Amino acid sequence: MKIVLILLTSFLCSYAGFSQFGPQQIISEIPSSLSFRVCSADLDGDGDNDILTVSVADQTVAWYENLDGLGNFSTGHVLISNLIDVRSAIATDIDNDGDLDVIAASGTQNIIWFKNLDGLGAFGSQHLISAQANATSIFATDVDGNGTMDIISGSFSNNTVAWYVNDGLGNFGVPQIISTNAMSVNQVYAADIDGDGDMDIVAAISGTGTVAWYENIDGLGNFSAENVIRILSGGVTSIFAADLDGDGDIDVLSASQAGEEIAWYENLDGLGNFSSENIIIVGMGSMNRVYAADLNNDGDMDVISSSPNNFGNSYIAWYENLDGLGSFSSPNTITTEVDGPRDVLATDIDNDGDLDVVYASASPTDDKFAWHENFTILSIPEYNNTNLVVYPNPTRYTLSIKTTKFNIQKVEILDLLGKSIGTTNSNFENINTSKLRSGIYILKIYTDNGVFTKKLSKI
Repeated sequence: MKIVLILLTSFLCSYAGFSQFGPQQIISEIPSSLSFRVCSADLDGDGDNDILTVSVADQTVAWYENLDGLGNFSTGHVLISNLIDVRSAIATDIDNDGDLDVIAASGTQNIIWFKNLDGLGAFGSQHLISAQANATSIFATDVDGNGTMDIISGSFSNNTVAWYVNDGLGNFGVPQIISTNAMSVNQVYAADIDGDGDMDIVAAISGTGTVAWYENIDGLGNFSAENVIRILSGGVTSIFAADLDGDGDIDVLSASQAGEEIAWYENLDGLGNFSSENIIIVGMGSMNRVYAADLNNDGDMDVISSSPNNFGNSYIAWYENLDGLGSFSSPNTITTEVDGPRDVLATDIDNDGDLDVVYASASPTDDKFAWHENFTILSIPEYNNTNLVVYPNPTRYTLSIKTTKFNIQKVEILDLLGKSIGTTNSNFENINTSKLRSGIYILKIYTDNGVFTKKLSKI
């Protein structure tokens, strides 16, 4: 039986929107745990985003269930509580069974993964990926183009960037070394920097203050030497890769603590030749983490940052991409009700079609994971179900959108970072969704009566 859902939940302003945030909502608050990293993923397969956390002092990786899809969370489900110097945790489908597993890394010990046994968030015991990595940062992507998720790691202590081949079942090979000269790696990230269809690696190399990238030369995981994007005199704490100027290629974003700046670097030719610094903010205190996402639903990428010390005051802020070309506003404060924020990201916590902000904060007086609701999307009255309907949702192979009174002009599918996955201008009653990975997407429907959004679940 087809489930018909009325596409009515939200109206998306057609002009450049604003974004304002609600009060702090606590996910977890455990004193002296040193809340360090946070990740968002649908770990129990119910269509909403749960939260995966890393706490350094209590050596714990845990996840918190989004109980109602509105941002009311369970207590923590602990995956491991004795991973010394745990630094990072991410979620991806390691064994190709359609659900999300968890990978965790220690700065002085192993990279391990936990199988999602039932797709509902019951996790098994740990499986070893590497006992040699000493990883500060990990990232999951298909490095060698065989359809399985491999793991990339960066190490602060042994100056190494490496990747690990996955056989599709969660069995990993020996480390494939990319560099042993990356002095004190703070973060690694994967993106197609040179536009050749495979995944390259971007790194924040703290010891030399270098923002760098490594080319995946053949699409099989053989990488070039370090390509320097910029050397920052104040060091580099965080990087992110996204299309910040709307020209279709991937730019790079960086944050510096000692340099007290956030900057971005334009990918000038789509081949990985970058511009000099484009400063977003400087001289307003140290910057710990940087992230890019479309916060105000105007179709371009904004920037979010965590600042652990702004002349004695910590804050989480966002910077609006004013023209879609990479001209950014001054900081818009999300919260100052935070001390020592470590990590920040954007994801749709309450299933209303816009991106909320989640962060981790660690200090002697403030140790928590929390989120703030984004009020960008405005609710409107329901339309009669003969006006605009979309089904089935969740979808597997095809999606149908029908209307009796509106004219549909275009349908676009976006991921939860606001990146366009695909667009169609016709055949709206038979949209192919078979190639989408399982997960949550945003469906944007452009009509002669306005632009509408809907959360789309792909199974």
